[in-house]
Amino acid sequence: MEDWRLQGQEEYLQNAILERKRYRRYSQSWDHDHCEFCWEKFSLEIPGALQVGYATTDNDRWICDACFEDFKSRFNWTVNPGCHDVPERLELTSVQAMQAEETSSRVVLILEADFGEKILSSAITGAVWVVDSEKNRLYVEKARRLDASRSITTFPVREGESLASACDRIIWALDEHHNEQSRTPGYRELEVIGVSLPDVFEPIFRDLNFTRFVATKTGFLATKE
Repeated sequence: MEDWRLQGQEEYLQNAILERKRYRRYSQSWDHDHCEFCWEKFSLEIPGALQVGYATTDNDRWICDACFEDFKSRFNWTVNPGCHDVPERLELTSVQAMQAEETSSRVVLILEADFGEKILSSAITGAVWVVDSEKNRLYVEKARRLDASRSITTFPVREGESLASACDRIIWALDEHHNEQSRTPGYRELEVIGVSLPDVFEPIFRDLNFTRFVATKTGFLATKE
């Protein structure tokens, strides 16, 4: 089955010329953009958002480093060498750093197709990855309209795939987007909702440096060392 991030981007990104650079607004009327593939936020104002990535020359389309590496061959991209040398990390003010640490140290992985309006709950803090469904999609869009700074990524469950197997599969992409190699600071805590700890393949989580696991009423909490 094809990667869930591929949604017809060939129409406007095949053979594109890209530049690696610090985020720049396409329009002054908004403060952020999203990766064209995984929907991660780019912004210089939103705590925890990506600040460096690949973009079309007009700054209209942005691609995170992880998705660039995954799809550069498929899309036959050319990188303009004149804009390739940019910092891997951008310095934050002390206030920005505190805000970024608070919002990016925790990620919530939701594997309930009918989670719905609970996505709007104040108890759901940090970046959110939620299984795609008609009901969840409705409230994801509502959450984005209510708070443009929220980081919410949707992903599908494959045909015949159990929720535990979906969890084991998606954790790699989730980690790649939120670990210390992708942003500063990287996330340290993962709350999983919809599957219990005995159902997942724990060695996968340990390979990603999770060392502490606590069962919850809705799933489990995993913490990195």
